[in-house]
Amino acid sequence: MLWKLLLRSQSCRLCSFRKMRSPPKYRPFLACFTYTTDKQSSKENTRTVEKLYKCSVDIRKIRRLKGWVLLEDETYVEEIANILQELGADETAVASILERCPEAIVCSPTAVNTQRKLWQLVCKNEEELIKLIEQFPESFFTIKDQENQKLNVQFFQELGLKNVVISRLLTAAPNVFH
Repeated sequence: MLWKLLLRSQSCRLCSFRKMRSPPKYRPFLACFTYTTDKQSSKENTRTVEKLYKCSVDIRKIRRLKGWVLLEDETYVEEIANILQELGADETAVASILERCPEAIVCSPTAVNTQRKLWQLVCKNEEELIKLIEQFPESFFTIKDQENQKLNVQFFQELGLKNVVISRLLTAAPNVFH
């Protein structure tokens, strides 16, 4: 008998709680999911997108991985592509690098050229350099504290480390140089 009384009081609380809550607002199922690239495409820098298309870059992949890059006002698509081609990269290599590391187009050409000179301190030739960039584009286009990086490369060279070891550190652990 006591348990009936307890159940009644609990059910009354639940009923009163339901009455206090506002009724749920129902929306169509598909309205809950929006296709993000449609919203983003209206905000995207159309010049950047067009330049990336000219370089045969898969824009959908960039939207999926790092769409924020396409929203930037100031980008250097052609300049970065030219620097990579000067190093010996063909069109497919340039497209692959820009797809895998789209933040490269936000780096200024002067900073990229400075990074290029730094990495050439440990690479035998430009062919080796472009192979490293193709394999590790994120490490190359992580441009922070370039003067500190240069000093650290010189320090490792003074310690007697071989350039092969230093280049592996540059690619595998770029934070060591910051």
